[in-house]
Amino acid sequence: MKANSFIRLLPAALLVLGSTTFTACSDDDDNATIPSQELTDADSPTAGQLSRLLNVLSETSDVAEGWATTQYPITEGEADPAHPSVRLVAVASEQEALSYYASLCGEDLPEGTRQHTWSCPGLGSLTYTYKGEPACHATIDVAIAQLSALTQIRLVPASALGNNAAFEPYYHWGDVILNHRDNSYWVCARPASSEYGKSKSYWFSFQLDEDSHTYTVNKEPGLYLPKKLGSTLERTLTLGEMLTLISKPELYTSEYFTLHERPDGLGDICPSDTREERQAMQDELYNIREFWIQKHVCPLLWDSWKNQNVETTLRYLSYSFAIFYDTYGKDHGNYYAPVLVFNPYSNGSDLDDWLRYVGTKLTFAKNDKFNIRHYMDKYKSGTNTKTPTSKDSDFWGCFHAFTPRMKTGYQLSTSAWGTPDPAKELPGVHNGTLEHIYLYRDMVKK
Repeated sequence: MKANSFIRLLPAALLVLGSTTFTACSDDDDNATIPSQELTDADSPTAGQLSRLLNVLSETSDVAEGWATTQYPITEGEADPAHPSVRLVAVASEQEALSYYASLCGEDLPEGTRQHTWSCPGLGSLTYTYKGEPACHATIDVAIAQLSALTQIRLVPASALGNNAAFEPYYHWGDVILNHRDNSYWVCARPASSEYGKSKSYWFSFQLDEDSHTYTVNKEPGLYLPKKLGSTLERTLTLGEMLTLISKPELYTSEYFTLHERPDGLGDICPSDTREERQAMQDELYNIREFWIQKHVCPLLWDSWKNQNVETTLRYLSYSFAIFYDTYGKDHGNYYAPVLVFNPYSNGSDLDDWLRYVGTKLTFAKNDKFNIRHYMDKYKSGTNTKTPTSKDSDFWGCFHAFTPRMKTGYQLSTSAWGTPDPAKELPGVHNGTLEHIYLYRDMVKK
């Protein structure tokens, strides 16, 4: 097993300080052919690539038998009134536009990339083009066989959206919901925002079922990889950043914001242009930290830490930790799994107190042994998270690793169709399917 890594500062999401990138989905140098089982197996690497696209564009990861010839509906963004096959998606900057595209195609791209095409046999292609216009940061031309209703995504400022009515988001960073459908706890890592044109909220759960979220590589006994987590690079960055900042709020006003021009923070919806704005957000983070302690949130989110006080858990999160995310893949005969390591140790460097991450592609050659279940917080059997082995810690530089699921508010809710009203509680709360465990809005009223 080996790791290909790149290290970055979180403020410049997707800024490359190294040359390694996540590979495209093809298994061979010759992309013209693809094994037939790739198009029939719902657990194939190609199906996994489609699952990642669907999580963003269609809010589903249900890639079942027959997926290669299935047409999936488009729920991302707003339809362009003049061109029904074009969707408008709000982004705050060129950096966020590139980050959005990179998360769709599962690749890492250098800051300043102006043109890029990703292709996958059996699916099709995505092409990113920087525009730099007042009404459009960039475009993504979409030619995906299973998404024929979508031909282009225009990444635009929030002001360019047709419906930009202001609303007060119901949910907040760090809010916790209990999903009674499987008794799992979910934490909000990014609320909606009318100012930034974000109607979706992002939710993560560290508790999952090993049978439905692992892929057994039969040809290589002992190799188990994650699948259908619903997460992307961009969304996982938001989660890791939020956990770090709740555990260490003072980082929000540290000099890295000025030195590295972090666009807007925490999922690109935090104004941070002035010292006053950053200070106000830091105060909110201190409040969330205190509320998490009062409501004993951490033992609910992590079964493996259920007997540990919240202060200790938050101290762990202020150090180095790793998060696995979708999608495992295959490259030149080897399997790989993407993982982000947050706040890695830097051997006394002056970067020690900065929020940063290492993006690692764990690559497994034939006969390598790796079991993603060791980094899942909840098994059917009741087994809790195991700490990484000393060998793993050597290249991760961390002591804890997680494999969370991710859902949008729509996916978590009981809504049959469409993004729920971001100013209201999620459908499912009223009938008891979902239960509010901790809400920031309730705590600040006290």
